[in-house]
Amino acid sequence: RQSRGTERYGIVVSSQAERLKPHAIDVKSPMKPVNWFLNEKDDVRSSYYLEDVATEFAVQGLELDWACITWDADFRYGKNGWINKSFRGNRWNNIKSEERKNYQKNAYRVLLTRARQGMVIVVPEGDNEDPTRKAEYYDPTFEYLKKSDLLYYKILTKKNVRRSKTNSSCAGSWLSFNDSPCPLCPPW
Repeated sequence: RQSRGTERYGIVVSSQAERLKPHAIDVKSPMKPVNWFLNEKDDVRSSYYLEDVATEFAVQGLELDWACITWDADFRYGKNGWINKSFRGNRWNNIKSEERKNYQKNAYRVLLTRARQGMVIVVPEGDNEDPTRKAEYYDPTFEYLKKSDLLYYKILTKKNVRRSKTNSSCAGSWLSFNDSPCPLCPPW
């Protein structure tokens, strides 16, 4: 929990990330964005305490210096690309509407572009004893992200980072060392 000066850090998650509760992350727990973004390090309601999380709704248009993005099985990678799911009751359901699929992809895009200086992406280990958190829901996403250069960022500086020119759908928000495409966008 150390940062330099007034650098702000916090945990951000998808508003659909409902199976992170075993990791003490509850997206339904009320959080006031004003307290989360503006309160100081000694306030338990601030992002600094890493107890409350912000969703794409709270962070859209705002930035943190350092972001911890915790990825759930709502948007997972599979054999044929990204799979969109919604958790209802006690199981994951397919999202069929193209509009909702795009909305969900954009939610993760918002989360991935909230950090000014750096980010940590956490893809939890699955638990095969819990049918809603099987390893097969998380492992392919982790492996996909690991293959992209996304997981290999260290401290981002103007010298070692350039905007990707390979994909225009992110409007230049994808940061890359080697001009690899954004992992959320199809190749063009």
